[in-house]
Amino acid sequence: MTFLLPIAFLGLGVAVGTLHFLLLARDTRLLVDGGSIVRFVSLRIVRLALAAAAFALAAWVGWPSLLAAAAGFMAARQWALKRFGAVS
Repeated sequence: MTFLLPIAFLGLGVAVGTLHFLLLARDTRLLVDGGSIVRFVSLRIVRLALAAAAFALAAWVGWPSLLAAAAGFMAARQWALKRFGAVS
């Protein structure tokens, strides 16, 4: 049963990472287009709090789950770089 937890946290890492980077793209669009500062700050706080809560939960469960969540988050980062384009 313990081998299923890292697999579940890998999925959680991918989900949280995808949401994190989608919100980051929206956050950036708000900043560049001159959107509402309240919306900009609230998106930033939600994005960081969600990632911190997911990683804190994974760390509480154990290091294999934390490692799996981080791997899923990095996989979502690679997807976001391909989707939105890397800045060079």
